[in-house]
Amino acid sequence: MYPFPPLTLYLYRCNLKNNRICLNNCKSWCFAHQKRGKLFLRRCLCKMELIYISALLVALAFAYLTFFIVKTLNGVSSTIQSLDHTVSELETKMQEISHESEQLVHKTNSLTEDIQHKVDSTDGVFDSLHNVGESLHNINDALSRGAAHFSMQSSKQTDQLTNIIRWSDAAMNLYSTYSNKKTS
Repeated sequence: MYPFPPLTLYLYRCNLKNNRICLNNCKSWCFAHQKRGKLFLRRCLCKMELIYISALLVALAFAYLTFFIVKTLNGVSSTIQSLDHTVSELETKMQEISHESEQLVHKTNSLTEDIQHKVDSTDGVFDSLHNVGESLHNINDALSRGAAHFSMQSSKQTDQLTNIIRWSDAAMNLYSTYSNKKTS
């Protein structure tokens, strides 16, 4: 029944020629409300006022945008400060680690030199052990040759002794047979 709901404010284009709503017939935008089927003018806006309102809306949008840009930049700033703090701590720790690594390299070098010195000092012992081993090998060879020579000499002497025993046995048999023949 009513074209507008009651007590609602409307913005419409004022182009009525009969000035019932707009008194100055500005053909601009007007605010109105309806009450009991009739429109009542609240405020009529001319073109300059619309420019001011548009400028105000642009300024508010710019302020809103600026506010969030500032908020974002503050967040970025705190993140960068945190990153700077982290990098400085990392740099400090890296300096400590590099110092400790340098000390470790020096200790490793000194330990390597000490081990090399000890290995060099044991070379004489191993040379002596090598010489003792060669001497034992030479003694073993000499004993083996001496035993072989002794065995060969004893074998020859055993043969000679065996021959002497045979000849003496034969001579004893011959003498005993000759003595038995003389006595009989």
